[in-house]
Amino acid sequence: AALAPAAMIAALLAARGVALLRRSFDEGWIWLALGAWTLLPNPYPWYALWLLAVAALAPRSRAASVAIVLSFTSLLRYIPDAIATPVGPQAVLLGIAAALPLVALLPLRGWYNQQLA
Repeated sequence: AALAPAAMIAALLAARGVALLRRSFDEGWIWLALGAWTLLPNPYPWYALWLLAVAALAPRSRAASVAIVLSFTSLLRYIPDAIATPVGPQAVLLGIAAALPLVALLPLRGWYNQQLA
């Protein structure tokens, strides 16, 4: 059930990555890596370590910042092992909080400017 939204997000990230790579922007590799990361069914922090290496390809890009922050927010996945397994809404909120940095990839600047006009 949760795989369909993850697959959609991964496809969108991958499409953006391919578009950037076609224009010779190294940042595209980071978008592809983030797309692959979204497909992990249980993204523990050690699965996010390779995002740091990929972020080094275009370190001043927004995607690199997202990859770095995502590697830290994935530490939230330790909460079930350290304290107790969350149930119901707590489990959903934990998953959302861990993936929240992906929101920074949304092109909100254009939307915001359109709202002001």
